[in-house]
Parts: sequence; structure tokens; C-alpha cells
Amino acid sequence: MSEVKDLYAILGVLPDAEPDVLKAVYLALAKKYHPDTSGSSEHEEKLKEINAAYEILRDPVQRREYDATRSQQNDDTGQYEPDVDDEDLTAEALQSDWEFAVEYRPELGDLLRSVATISPTLSIVFQSTILNRRSFDNASLIADELVAGFMRRYFGRNESIVAFAKELIRLKEKSAAKELNKAARIFGDSIDAAYVTAKITNKYLSNRHNSGAGSPHNSEAGSPLKYHSPYKGFEIYNWGNDKFFVYAGPGIRVANSLTYLNLGAARAFVDEVTGSPRTSEYD
Repeated sequence: MSEVKDLYAILGVLPDAEPDVLKAVYLALAKKYHPDTSGSSEHEEKLKEINAAYEILRDPVQRREYDATRSQQNDDTGQYEPDVDDEDLTAEALQSDWEFAVEYRPELGDLLRSVATISPTLSIVFQSTILNRRSFDNASLIADELVAGFMRRYFGRNESIVAFAKELIRLKEKSAAKELNKAARIFGDSIDAAYVTAKITNKYLSNRHNSGAGSPHNSEAGSPLKYHSPYKGFEIYNWGNDKFFVYAGPGIRVANSLTYLNLGAARAFVDEVTGSPRTSEYD
């Protein structure tokens, strides 16, 4: 596994980011982490790291050399850095033109908010890309491609892992998302999605589940609802030993689902929803 720092992750951009995009993101990060803006001297080291990354990536020759090093390491999955994605990140240089564009194309505002839920840094990439390319008619496609590329870059290609990553990001579970990224980097295509999802859920989301905040919960007295197992993209939780509940993800109960008295009945409901009967005991 490569020990070389992921300079793209430090800036929160993808490896194919264009120079104008890099500059827009850098300026936003530099302002955010500058001691005069943040009021915190603790951000000094982070700012140094951001400056160093940008100095390499802004220079075509140094960037090619760095990209060649990354290619030799065969490290396709980047190092997820959730700290750069706080909600207060904005690109002032783009603001005036963006607001004007949204006035005439209101759908751009909705698309920006959608991208920002995944990554505020990525939302700056979206703004810069749309404005620089004047790709207003293709904005929806660009938003989808950016999000898909971001998730693939930091969480791999396993659909279950990517779906779980999106939920962790939505819940602002930064430590859990970072550990999921590490698992994706270490295990690659051989990742056991069911096991990794269960382990991270139990490790990081148990308190959220127990409190019922933004997560599965039940008003009955007794043991808290606990994660049990994944099945065909769904998550099955159980309350005690004889009550099972089907969720699309942490905190999202599947519509029209009931309380099931055994695991088989819960899985049968999933089969009905997906229209694909279980073919073996281990599906």
C-alpha cells in the first residue's frame, strides 16, 4: 500500500480536475484554513498541507510526475479526507456568476445542493465546471458523473459499499466514512461488503441506533434495535430474538414493511420487494 500522500484528496478533488477547478477549490480551502479567517492557529499545519499539494498540482510538469508515481503504485482508491468537506466551504470568486446563472436556470440550485450533500468541495468543482464549460444544458449529467466519480474514487465500485458510504456521509459520520474508505483501499475488489458494513455499523452507529437519532428505533420497552445482517441491498435489524425489521439503510425503514417474527420472513419480504426469490441459504 502506497505511503505517498493523496494530493487530490487533500484538496478534495478528483484526479482529472482541470486547472481552473483546482484553483477554485484551493482558494476556498486556503480561506477556510487561514488563521485570520478561522481564528484558530491549529489550522496552520492543514493550510501548509493544502499549499504544498496545490503547488505540485498547479504545475503541469510536477503534476505529471506525481500522477506517474501514483500510477506506479496502482492505488486506484484515494484517501478520503472528510475534514475538508465542512459545510462552511464556499468559492467567493464564483459566487456572483453562479447566482446570476441560478436566477435564469433555477434547477442549478437544486443540483448544487444535491452534490453538496456528498461533498461541499465537490460542489465547488460542480460550480466551476458548469461556469467554465458553460455546460448549463448538461448540468444534471455532470452532477451525476461528479458524484459517481467521487464515490468510486474514495469507496470503490462495490454498489453496497457505495450506498453505505453515501448514508454515512449523509449522517455526517466522518470517522465511520473514513474507516470505510480505508477498508476499500486495503481490500479493493475483494472487499466483503456484508461483513464490513456490519462491523462499521456496530462500531460507529450503535449509539445512534440506541438513541434513535436519525436511525432505526422502536418505542417498545426492552432491548434496543440492533443491526443483524444485510440481504440483497437491504438491512435487517432485530429487536430481541423474535422481531425483525427491514431497512433500506440506517434510519430508512422500507415502506409497507411489517414486524417479522423470524429472519426468514423478513427475507421473504425483501424477495417480494426485489422480485428476486432467494436461491440459497447464503444469498
